[in-house]
Amino acid sequence: CPSVGTIVAWLKENTKVGKNTVFYTGSATSRNAQAFAATIEGAQTFTSAFMTGDLKSKGFETWLDECGGSACEQDLLIPRMSEALAKASADTSYVMVKEGEKIDTSKIWSTAEYPALQSNKVEVWAVNSATKDFTTNLQKKRYDGTTTFP
Repeated sequence: CPSVGTIVAWLKENTKVGKNTVFYTGSATSRNAQAFAATIEGAQTFTSAFMTGDLKSKGFETWLDECGGSACEQDLLIPRMSEALAKASADTSYVMVKEGEKIDTSKIWSTAEYPALQSNKVEVWAVNSATKDFTTNLQKKRYDGTTTFP
């Protein structure tokens, strides 16, 4: 399996990941992240960075083969990809989380993504994933590592 560093280098070479990366946790979904990212020019998500078109075959599928291709290996690869996405992020990032929901500190957001963003001094904003229209009713608050979205 590729290292986190190898995946970070791949992201920098093959994508526009940098500022305005959108993550999600809890009951928030990839679709929530993609919908919000669509309102920010140049924003990237896990899906847009790793799971679309040629990027999927050049990155994820190749790495999965390198890792042995099993579901167990995928469970090792996805967290590395998530951490790499955070390490390649800069300036400002967002995390989609439903308002009032407790953030599970054992999940990848708390164990890998947020710590990597902190180490890069990335400003993180929590965005309410239950928002129906991000352009007219954006509900966001600076994220400080608390376990519940305000």
